[in-house]
Amino acid sequence: MTSLASKLVSPWYPATAIGLEKGAASVVHLERGCGNVALLRRAATISLGESLIQPSFDEPNVADPAQLAEALSELRRVRVCCGKSAGL
Repeated sequence: MTSLASKLVSPWYPATAIGLEKGAASVVHLERGCGNVALLRRAATISLGESLIQPSFDEPNVADPAQLAEALSELRRVRVCCGKSAGL
């Protein structure tokens, strides 16, 4: 299989990821094992204001970017206090 085809069929996923939705922000850190196995090493979720993240195709999704940056920093602090530094 060509390199491009293998990247499309078997993509590389980052070990740390964040998720944003209305009212919450989450971070997970996985550790890769053998084959397709991944172990959950750390996870954290914090509450956001209900109006901070507003899913929309034609309007801004983030009402207050500074508040979102603060929330992401808080997630990073939670992750750092539980072990390794976050890659956020």
